[in-house]
Amino acid sequence: MHAPRLRRLAVLPLVAAVPLAACSSGSGSGASAAPAPAETPLEVWQSLRTERPTPAPGAARVSFGEILILGSVDWGLPPTVSGPVALSEMMAAQLLERSDVEFVERRRFAAAAARERTGDLAPSGQPPLGTSRGAQLVLMGTWAPAGAGAVADLRLTDAATGEVMKGWRTETDPAPDAVSLARAISGSLLAALAEMDRLPSGGGDMALPASYAPAGVSGSAQQAFFRGLSADDRFDWEGARESYQQALELGGPAFYEARAALGRTARFRLGGTLAESP
Repeated sequence: MHAPRLRRLAVLPLVAAVPLAACSSGSGSGASAAPAPAETPLEVWQSLRTERPTPAPGAARVSFGEILILGSVDWGLPPTVSGPVALSEMMAAQLLERSDVEFVERRRFAAAAARERTGDLAPSGQPPLGTSRGAQLVLMGTWAPAGAGAVADLRLTDAATGEVMKGWRTETDPAPDAVSLARAISGSLLAALAEMDRLPSGGGDMALPASYAPAGVSGSAQQAFFRGLSADDRFDWEGARESYQQALELGGPAFYEARAALGRTARFRLGGTLAESP
């Protein structure tokens, strides 16, 4: 695999505010309203935007089903983010800037499509649905402690038929952090695709480990990432930008998942669709 490709991103203050005029009541002392956050200028969003690479010829379109977490993990997740969602979204960020695999968003797209079918109102800020080419393969499985360690039991299924195309196991630490576990699973996915002759040579841009290895990304950086994910799911682009930038500041260049997620948020904010921008 090639070494990670770094992009220079605009760095914004984590909290920006504009003052509001103080209000005074007719009976005496004035009370100042709480400051409201300033909206990030459009040109800054444009500087944060990154484009997804064009998929290499032969790249498989892959999506994620649920990877159940059967053991206990302590990732400091926000109340709105479950362990399986945290894991799958971290893995999605690892595939977003690759050209040898074409990641296909499924979770947000499916929820929006269901709302459209039933006529339910879309949440404020939701991007247009767009048209998805759909996945060819779906990764799913379980992660659970096993003896002194833990094991991820994984399988790739045909998206059209549900047939299991390949299954494998990946050993991990018994108490992995989210980035390390996600990278181990994503790396094993690449190996499985290569064995199936579904991984174009020379198309990967982000190095992923062949087996479990500590990623070295701090817990505080990962927690900021998950706050960004929670904001993303509410279509709160300002909140997502702030949290992902904090994740980058805390995690440094090695935390390329935060950089990929920030670029995706900018694509959403600048008019991308749910089908195209992920």
